[in-house]
Formats: sequence, structure tokens, C-alpha cells
Amino acid sequence: MPPPSSTIHRQGNAPSGMHSFELRDPIEVDTPHGRGIVLYITVYGVHGNDMWCVANKQDGRIRHYETTQLQLAFNGAIAMNPPMPARQF
Repeated sequence: MPPPSSTIHRQGNAPSGMHSFELRDPIEVDTPHGRGIVLYITVYGVHGNDMWCVANKQDGRIRHYETTQLQLAFNGAIAMNPPMPARQF
């Protein structure tokens, strides 16, 4: 049986500090290529930058970004990040 969504699990032969986090609820983020939906996050530990796997809403392409390349898009459910002009990367 596969692990339930939104659980942290260690990947096969991954280094001990590396974990993947699959999201149960979608998170929209603004990327250098437009708005997208986060599919999963790979955490490389305290000495690495996390890697986010994002599906682009315009063209459907899947790309990977470091945390510093993303910004949380507007989330009306918790009134976070009201709409603002797009960032220039």
C-alpha cells in the first residue's frame, strides 16, 4: 500500500538527510515561468536548498525550483499574500 498523501518519507537510496514531501492540498506558487501548482518538495537537510517540483498552469510543463525562486501565490482561504503585480526574476 502506498504511503498516504502529505507524509514525509525517505527515498530509496537517498542520503539520510534527504526526504520528499508530497502535498495533499495544492499550493499555488509564482515561478520564473509563471504560476504553477506544487506537486512535491524534496528536502535536502539543513545544508541544502529544498527543491520544489511544480506543474506550470499555462503549459503543463513540470519544472524543479529552489525555494529562493518561488513566491507563494494568493491564498484566499487564509487571506495570505493579496494579489500583487508579478515579480521580475
